[in-house]
Amino acid sequence: MATPISIANIARVAAGALALVWALVALGEALAALTARGVDVLLAAEIATAVLLATGALMSFGRRRWWRFVLVIAAAALTVVRLVSVLGTGDTLLVATSVAMFVAIAVVAAVATPGNADGGRTAGRPNPRHTGVPPSRPHIS
Repeated sequence: MATPISIANIARVAAGALALVWALVALGEALAALTARGVDVLLAAEIATAVLLATGALMSFGRRRWWRFVLVIAAAALTVVRLVSVLGTGDTLLVATSVAMFVAIAVVAAVATPGNADGGRTAGRPNPRHTGVPPSRPHIS
């Protein structure tokens, strides 16, 4: 019998995918800037927040505790770092995409509510009915 997939699980994976894509783009841009102009405080902060965002994305894929908190805080921090770094340059496209990605990650992460992470059966705890027998082999009792 197939296991039903809940909207919360789909939202969890989608939030992780969005965050991972944004983290990889930010890391790529930061490494390109690093080779072009050298290290500065904002560049180091962008690399650190991008790594934290990638960590939050990996936590969401593994359904680890606090993944939602790490994901939203890292996305907010990366948005702030990017807004500060383009201050005075007039790069409205980077500002718009940064805010749009933060809003998208926050909204999708909000859909994956704690009580629905596994269909609402166990509210995030391991399934007590799990017997340890793979579904390919029937359990003989």
